[in-house]
Amino acid sequence: SIVPVISTLPQDVSVECDGTGNVDDFNTFVSSRSGADATDVCAVFLTWSNNAPASGPVGCGVQRVTFTVQDECSNSASASASFQVVDTEGPSIFTQAQNRIVECSDTNTNAAAVQTWLNENGGASASDTCYNSNFVWSNTF
Repeated sequence: SIVPVISTLPQDVSVECDGTGNVDDFNTFVSSRSGADATDVCAVFLTWSNNAPASGPVGCGVQRVTFTVQDECSNSASASASFQVVDTEGPSIFTQAQNRIVECSDTNTNAAAVQTWLNENGGASASDTCYNSNFVWSNTF
């Protein structure tokens, strides 16, 4: 009834968001047990399992995975590591906002024109590798 010993603990991994869910990075993290290794003085075969979901975080996020090693006598040991996706690069504005000139008119018409211009981000367009175009715009008007 000697349990396996995890001789090398799994390591936390942090990767830059690649815009496609970092599937290859996550699969490598899981299939390599994030570097974990084990020994057992009595066992001939050790079997590894984990509680990883089918896919890791999409966009920024952390997925904690527990790796479990088991010997032929059903003795087991577990250790965990985190897979983190980070986004350290901001979006790129590829069409700059444009000035808008409105004719002097009643307050409601001008206010509506200004609000429409703000809602359309002044005509600006942007993209982001991690979130494509799904991000929050703000202004200082």
